[in-house]
Amino acid sequence: MKCEIQPLKAADFQPWSSLFAEYCLSNRCGKEMHKIVTVWNWLIDPQHPMQGLIARNADGHIIGLAHFHSLPDALEGREMGYLANLYSKGHKANNVASALRNAFKHYCEEKGWG
Repeated sequence: MKCEIQPLKAADFQPWSSLFAEYCLSNRCGKEMHKIVTVWNWLIDPQHPMQGLIARNADGHIIGLAHFHSLPDALEGREMGYLANLYSKGHKANNVASALRNAFKHYCEEKGWG
């Protein structure tokens, strides 16, 4: 399955929130709206450490998400990237997750995160 990886935009809230709610349920966590809105506000705030990427299928539907942030690495004396959440759905979910992981790795390289 071909997918396009891109940063979140304000217009993505509704489809992202549905997918994030599925992710929460798959981890046996609640899907309360206040939690979803809080995480969304973190993700779209350029000053917040939490960042997000989404995967879109050929029809433009969001089929995967990745949330990440930097994390101090005291042993190396530098920031490293931490992939906090990774979720994809559909019959090619593993391919989508791999594409999101690769985009995360590329983002870390650009930022100089180990």
